[in-house]
Amino acid sequence: MNARDTLSLLAILSATALMVKPVKADVVQGFQYEYAPSLWTLTNTGIGGGDGYVDTQYAPETITLAGSNVWIGEPTMTTYTIPIAGDGVVNLSWDYLTQDESHNPFFDRFGYILDGATTQLSNDNGDPSQTGDASVPVTKDNIFGWYIYSKDNLWGRAFGSLFYFEAPASPSPPP
Repeated sequence: MNARDTLSLLAILSATALMVKPVKADVVQGFQYEYAPSLWTLTNTGIGGGDGYVDTQYAPETITLAGSNVWIGEPTMTTYTIPIAGDGVVNLSWDYLTQDESHNPFFDRFGYILDGATTQLSNDNGDPSQTGDASVPVTKDNIFGWYIYSKDNLWGRAFGSLFYFEAPASPSPPP
């Protein structure tokens, strides 16, 4: 086999590999495009509605969710959610801080939410300030987001920031 035949064979093998390679959705890094802050939904659920809010001033790099603290002694769930644009994995890095006077994360839990099911990321027995990473498998149209559950709505609110966010992009239309 000469060099020309070898190059032709390599070209054919490369083209074949591209045809049989599974299509992986591109990813969006940061809160932009199909994950721009204006496309997310902020919700406070509980007696009295709650006063949790979202701070997007540092988007697309970082978004901070603030839990409720309306002094009613009843729980409130503050969520920030969006439909996922494609199949893949959401990768995120987070910071958590509770300003609860007890300095106990138990009263203001932080985590992610996927189709209504919550997964706590903060540690109830941990420090008032925590950080971590998570990878969450998702499929197109899953409702993904993060939450702060204020157990008592008293003595100070908690904050959860996503400072790294990567999620599946919308699939490209066929050529």
